[in-house]
Amino acid sequence: MNIGTSAPYYARDDFSSKFAPLSLFWTAAAHFLKFLLRPVPLSAGQRIGLGLQHRSLPPSKLLPVRTSEFNNKNKEPCPPPLAIVTGSNTGIGFETSLALVERGYHVIVACRSRSKGQAAVDRIHRHVAAAATTAATNTLSDATGSSSSSLLSMRTGTAEFLHPLDLSSLASVREFCRRFQETYGTNTNTAAPLHILVNNAGINYSGTSEDGMDLCFQTNFVGHFLLTKLLMPHLLQSKQQQKPHNGEHTTSIIDNNNHSTDKLTLERCRVVNLSSVTHHFARADERHGRDSDNDSAPPSRHDDPKWWIGCATPGVSDNTYRESKLASILFSMELNRLFASQGLRSIAVNPGSV
Repeated sequence: MNIGTSAPYYARDDFSSKFAPLSLFWTAAAHFLKFLLRPVPLSAGQRIGLGLQHRSLPPSKLLPVRTSEFNNKNKEPCPPPLAIVTGSNTGIGFETSLALVERGYHVIVACRSRSKGQAAVDRIHRHVAAAATTAATNTLSDATGSSSSSLLSMRTGTAEFLHPLDLSSLASVREFCRRFQETYGTNTNTAAPLHILVNNAGINYSGTSEDGMDLCFQTNFVGHFLLTKLLMPHLLQSKQQQKPHNGEHTTSIIDNNNHSTDKLTLERCRVVNLSSVTHHFARADERHGRDSDNDSAPPSRHDDPKWWIGCATPGVSDNTYRESKLASILFSMELNRLFASQGLRSIAVNPGSV
């Protein structure tokens, strides 16, 4: 992909002067409205008197949900769909893992610390058990007298800590994938394809990794790149197909001639890369470190291997966080170009100010 120096989408000055203030304004306005519209606590009797019933949000059409413990055809046990979430012992990763478990997934909590990972697994299981108990206690009957709680009809999943995963160590990434292969590979008793990979983990400080790379760039991008590459055979084995809904699952595929075409595909698996609005600040015409004071040096482009090597080299770039997030977005686009026809859908997600 060629990104020219005049591309306005990557212009730092334009973003800072126009979009950043607007973004801050709407963020402040949203928090103010959230404060004004906060719900008033009601007792159970008041809820019944007002005709309010507990209704869970409908399962996402984008995600496979296990609605039965058995295969309808041969009544054999139906294993839950499998997901991996990196950096899932806290924050966004933890909430993502919890949401997937509530939708029937078996989630592998992937983080560096075994103790913190197992603690997160225990928290997820306690939360799911408490939610199920509350749903059973507060189940109300509709006008026909039948149960109206959709929570009880859904099969919740489970969480697991498989093995420590340190994305700042390529050896650790390879060992994690080896353990995943031993546990869920095709020749094992617990064989299962991988349906969702969420590359969530990230840091915003620099240093040097054990592999000699910039610590931030390797943790945020290079480690996830290797993880995705090694797990790709397991992702493509997934048979969970999601049909397009009125064209909303249309995948934009860019061929080798940079021609974009929309193609309806059945989604079999998904890769989610956490990005950031800071990718706007990775300028396409900036020079790295040693070249920044050399006016005669030609401007570097984002498709320049030298520029990306500088991102991964300690001490060359002054902000590898923004560059790692740009890399994640371009990585998502490339995954779609290469594997969309095989049912893989890759999404770059900016979580916003959380």
